[in-house]
This record gives sequence, C-alpha cells and structure tokens, in this order.
Amino acid sequence: MTNKTSNKISSTKPSESNKKLKVPSWLLEKINEASKNTRKIYFLYIGFLIYSAITVVSTSDRQIILNDSVRLPILKMDVSLDYFFILAPLITIFIYIYLQSFLSIRKDLINRLKTYYPQIGREHLYPWILVALDYPKQGLSGRFQSTMVKFSVRFSLPLVLAIISTWFVKKHDPILTYIIGLAPAFGAIIVLWFWLRYENVKFKKSQILKLILNNLGKNVLIFIVVAYEIIFIFFIIPCANEGFPQVGRYESNENKTLYLLKSFFCVDLSYQVVVTKPDVDYEETHWAVLNGVHLEGAMLAFTVLKRADLREAHLKRAKMNNVNLKEANLEDADLEGANLEQAKLQGANLWNANLQSADLEGANLQKAELWLTDLRGANLGYANLKEAILGKAKLQGANLWFSNLQGANFWLANLHGANLFKANLKKAILEGSNLQEAKLQLVDFQEANFIGAELQDADLQRADLRNVLNLTVKQLSVVRTLYNAKLDSDLRKQIEEKYPHLLEEPKPEEGKKKEE
Repeated sequence: MTNKTSNKISSTKPSESNKKLKVPSWLLEKINEASKNTRKIYFLYIGFLIYSAITVVSTSDRQIILNDSVRLPILKMDVSLDYFFILAPLITIFIYIYLQSFLSIRKDLINRLKTYYPQIGREHLYPWILVALDYPKQGLSGRFQSTMVKFSVRFSLPLVLAIISTWFVKKHDPILTYIIGLAPAFGAIIVLWFWLRYENVKFKKSQILKLILNNLGKNVLIFIVVAYEIIFIFFIIPCANEGFPQVGRYESNENKTLYLLKSFFCVDLSYQVVVTKPDVDYEETHWAVLNGVHLEGAMLAFTVLKRADLREAHLKRAKMNNVNLKEANLEDADLEGANLEQAKLQGANLWNANLQSADLEGANLQKAELWLTDLRGANLGYANLKEAILGKAKLQGANLWFSNLQGANFWLANLHGANLFKANLKKAILEGSNLQEAKLQLVDFQEANFIGAELQDADLQRADLRNVLNLTVKQLSVVRTLYNAKLDSDLRKQIEEKYPHLLEEPKPEEGKKKEE
C-alpha cells in the first residue's frame, strides 16, 4: 500500500523531483534540431510571401492583360500570370500549414522542457527570433520582437493573400475574381485554427467563440478580414467592373477619391504598343490574342492594337480615343458607351458588336465590317465609313452628321431617326434600309441605291438625289419634305404633278409637331 502511494505521488508530480536535475543533452539537441528545421521552413515561408507580394505589385497592366509569364521559385517553373494568381495563394497556404506542423513539434518539446526543467531559459535554446514565442524578452525590445514574430506568423498570410486578390481585380474575371477574393478569409480561418491549437485550446463548440472574442489579437484579425471581404465583394469589384462613368475626368456628383479608386482598378494601356508583329506574317495572323479580355473602363487612348484578336472583348465605357484598331477582329465585342473618337478602325471586323451610345466622332471606319452591329444612339459625326459594310446594323437615333459613308453598304440596316446631316452617301447601298424619320438634310446621295428603302417622314431638305438608283415616286411620297432637294428632271416632274407640297418649305409649327 505504501509503495503504491509513493508511486502515485511520484507520477503525478514528476517536475518536483526533476527541478534540480541536469537537463539531458539529447532533449536540448532535439529542441535545437527542431528549431533549425523550423527556421528553414519559416524563412522559406517569409521569402515566398515577400516574393509573391513584390511580383504582384510590380506587374504592369500590360503584363496582366497579355498574361505574361512569371517564375515560381519553389517549383522552378515559368507559369502565366493567370496561373500565378491562382497558384501563389495555394502554395503560400501549403507552406504555412507545413510551417505550423514544425512549430507544433517544437512547441511540444518546449512544453516538456518547461514542465520538467523550469530552470532552463532562452539562453539554452537555439538563438533565433521564434524563441520569442515561448521565451519573450523583457522590456521594449522584447515586446517589439515578440510583436513582429506574432505578426509574421499570424497576420502575414491574410495580408499577402489580400494583396494578391486586390491586384487580380484588374483582370475583371467574373468568376475567378470572387474565388481569389475569398482567399484572405480562407487564410484567416487557417491561421485562427492553428492559433488556437498553439495555445493548447480544446475544441469545444461552446468555448471556441468565447476564446476568440476574449482575445484582442484574434478580434483584430477577424475584424480586418471581414471588413476587407465586405469592401472587396460589394464595393471594389463592382466599382472596377463599372469603369469610369465619364472618361477623362470625375463628374461633379462623384468625389475625387472614388474616381482615383476607379482609375487604380481600371487598366491603363494608353500610349502603349500592345501588339507584336510576327516574323512570318500572314493575312489571317493576329498580332495579339485578346479574345474575351475584360477591359471595362480601361484607358486605351492612342494604344496600338492593330490586327489584334478582340472577339467577345468587354470594352464597356473604355476610353479609346485615337486607338489603332486597324484590321482588328472585334466580332461580338461589347463597346457600349466606349469613347472611340478619332479611332483608326480601317478594315476592322465589327460583326455583331455592341456600339450602343459609343462615341465614334471622327473615327476612321473605312472598309470596316459592321454587320449586325448595334450602333443605337452612337455618335459617328465626321466619321469615315467609306465602303464600310453596315448590313442589318442597328443605327436608330445614331448621329452620323458630316460622316463619310461613300460606297457604304446599309443592306437592311435600321437608321430610324438617325441624324445624317450633310453626310456623304455617294454610291451607298441602301437596299431595304429603314430611314424613317431620319434627318437627311444636305446629304449627298448621288448614285446611291434606294431599292426597297423606307423613307417615311424622312427630312430630305437640300439633299442631293441626282443619278440615284431604284428610287421611286411612291417611296418619296411619304417623306416629310423635299424642299430645295436636287432631283433628276423626270423625278422632279412626277413629284410636281402628284405631290407638289413636298417641294414647298415646311412650316415650322408642323415640324415641331412631328418632332414631338
């Protein structure tokens, strides 16, 4: 009975009997070996964090859009920037978990040392910064060292993941942006889990929330990450996708801070040559492949995108004045509200593109293909559309005043209510086109083909209709006015006989009523 009792006492209080014992060398060696291995992984982790942050921050908009390659230091392989933005968070999280496994082993050994040999201090351990986690120095320097170590182990992961996700916003990817944007929250959950394990907390559902809320460091981490995710998902992403509401300057109803924020997240490729001419060039060869690229609200003023593949590109509200898009493929591209003033679009393919409300004033669209293009409400004043193909294009309410449309093909195009004041439509093909209520004053229609064209309520004051093809008296009978229009003698004679009122000056009040 006495032996049993003594054995029980010795087993319950082993530290008391070992306080005066010398620490075995094998335990210190094991702790130091674990510390050395942990140090290697720690510096690998910190090095990769710094490399990832610098790589992401130093990438230019051009590199992001062209998806340039970047080197992964651990795997020693070159990957595209798109893959880097995906792989970097995954590798960082993996290294962090690997580091925590080594820290856990080291923590267990330190706990054993503290329990059985409390007289041992930090001077007996391998001298490096993570000793501050278990044996923090006294005084201001000790607190500073401990704070830096805790920050690097507990806050650096979500911080770098937030930097990566913030920079990836410029890609405007509708799915990946949200996935990568959730990486900081995922990283914070992993950090909190290991944080609680490191403090030897037993995971009871009733206590975890209490333990988290009672710790200032954990509260700060949770608050920062939650605030970032809310701002990122509900403000930054929509703000970046919206682009500039008014290109070139911020509006009076929008503060300067918001404008500068949008300018940061919108790509700026202005005055840059984005394409590269291949050594062996063929007619079908594209000089840059950017099909499906997201460039909403991008700054592309004076950018060279000649012969670029921009099929299904997202270019809403982009600033593209004086952009070089000669022979570029913009099929199915979304250019709604884009600023294309003075743009060079000679020979460009704009089939089924959305140019609604776009500003194309002074743009050169000579020989461009605009089949099925949506140009409703677009501004094409002074634009050069010589020999352009606008078959079935939607041009309702478009502004084409002073534009050069010589030889353009408007087969079945909808020009209802369009403004073509003083435009040049010599030899234009207007077969089956809808010119109802169009403003056609001073338009030069010489040798244009009007077969099947609808001209109801069109204003043809002082228009030049000499030598036109397939224009009948029946078509002209429903126009608003032919006052001072230039007509062939035979056609004029028929109008004078059947519809003389069309040659008279329209009354202002009648004109106002019709416009209303």
